[in-house]
Amino acid sequence: MILERIILMEETRNRILEHSVKKFMENGFYKTSMEEISSELGISKKTLYKYFDSKSDLVRQVVVNFIELQKKRVDEIIMDKKADIIEKLILLTKRNTDSTRMVNEKFRNDIRLHEPKLHKYCEKFQNESTSRIVTELIKQGKKEKVIEDYPPALIVESTNVLLRNLFSMEYISGSGYSTDTIFKFIVNLLLNGVLTPRGKMKFKTYKKRRVYNGKNR
Repeated sequence: MILERIILMEETRNRILEHSVKKFMENGFYKTSMEEISSELGISKKTLYKYFDSKSDLVRQVVVNFIELQKKRVDEIIMDKKADIIEKLILLTKRNTDSTRMVNEKFRNDIRLHEPKLHKYCEKFQNESTSRIVTELIKQGKKEKVIEDYPPALIVESTNVLLRNLFSMEYISGSGYSTDTIFKFIVNLLLNGVLTPRGKMKFKTYKKRRVYNGKNR
């Protein structure tokens, strides 16, 4: 009986979370009431509050679960020993695009405006996650001899800066570009730079000149 009760409670909790994810991702959470969620699930508000102390508590758990799921999926790509670094970058690009597309802009804005601590938690996770992923890819890329011998810390921080600024809500809202376009641009910029083959040849000649090394012509 005790085991059955525990299983039932876990099922109810998961059902609340699954429904809340859909509601929050579609409409944001600020204008979504606990009464609305309990009514649509066919349970009382008292039952809902038995599992989650407040709407903030529910939102936090939704975000934590989402982050843990994305981390698991990313780790599966990173740990794949059969894939080379280029294939992993392509898969990670698709993974990031899919996960970003799942999160409604209203939900992102609600977190930024109404849950500042949770917003900081998300930013911290993104920075740490990016650092970890890029560091692992750099190690593999150097072993495969497909990455230049630049300082890893500079590559990691450059990537973090690009992601942090181009994926800010302020930029996304005003840029007119989709998150898919922005992420692919970042990957292409990091891997190919902005120069055409002709531009790269010219740059190669400039690198040999005194002006490139901070000296007068």
